[in-house]
Parts: sequence; structure tokens; C-alpha cells
Amino acid sequence: MSSASVGAPAAVGEAESAAAPPEPSSPILQNDMWNMDTVLPHPAILAAAEAGRHDEAAAAAGIWEQAALRTHGPGSPQAVHWLEVRAELARMAGKPSLSCQLWSAAARVRMDSDQPSDHPEVEAAVDRAHHQFEHITDAAQAQRLGQDLLALRRRVPGRQAGAVDGLARRVAS
Repeated sequence: MSSASVGAPAAVGEAESAAAPPEPSSPILQNDMWNMDTVLPHPAILAAAEAGRHDEAAAAAGIWEQAALRTHGPGSPQAVHWLEVRAELARMAGKPSLSCQLWSAAARVRMDSDQPSDHPEVEAAVDRAHHQFEHITDAAQAQRLGQDLLALRRRVPGRQAGAVDGLARRVAS
């Protein structure tokens, strides 16, 4: 598996996923959160997102994801975790298309790392991607993402009855 499968902007669409790096004066950088050996950055990242500083939160999560990729490798639980954090931050920022793409990527990486399609974390990632897809209002974006998500949903039908058929109907319309 290539490192492009986890977190690389090209894997999810550069225009949508590119976040500006946090400004040096940004409050998220004012603590010692960049000491990657000892600090848990989640509270600072969540606080930034909840305060509406979505680009800042996404950039910080991206930095942590890149560190996880360098330290633990693509497909590692740490790298997948940060990909999922980015997906959740996109949801919080009101970007369902990006969130759908990131959750889909997380599910694929998990399966590429030998997690079975019925693994709870794989199912959860696909369910979240599907949920975010349902919030996409732009028809062109929905069409672009729909076929990909449908192929993924067919591999991971999940536990919700009718999920595959419902998605297939939406994609066909």
C-alpha cells in the first residue's frame, strides 16, 4: 500500500482538503502540543473546531497525521486514527463531501490493512461516509462521490437493512 492512501490531499481532492497551516500566533500553537512524544493534542484541536477555527483544527490534525505516517507508516492504526479525526473535523466544519471522502478512505485503508469488511471499525467508517453523503446537497458532488461510495457500500453492507439499496436508489436518481 502506498502512503498516498492515507491522508494525502490528492487521495481526497486537493481543492477540498487543503487547509492552510496554522499561523504561528494561533492559539492552537501556543501550548506545547507539538511535542509529539508526550502530548495528546485532541483537546486543543477539538477546542479550535468548536470555536469555529476549522481550518486551524484541520491543519493541526493534518500535521499529526503526517507525523503518524512518518513514524508508524501508512495503514497503521495511528495514521488511520488521524484520517478519521480529519473526517470528523470536516463534518464539524459543515463539509459533508470532504467528510464522506475521508471516512471512505479510512474504511479502504482499514480493509487494505487486512481488517475484514465486517469489522466494527470498518463498518462504522462506511456508515459515517454514507451518513455524510446523505448531507451533500450539490448534485455534481453527490454524483462524483456516489459511485465510489456505492462500490464501497457493496463491499461493506453494514448492519442497517436496506443501506445498499437506498444508496443505489439515490445514486441512480
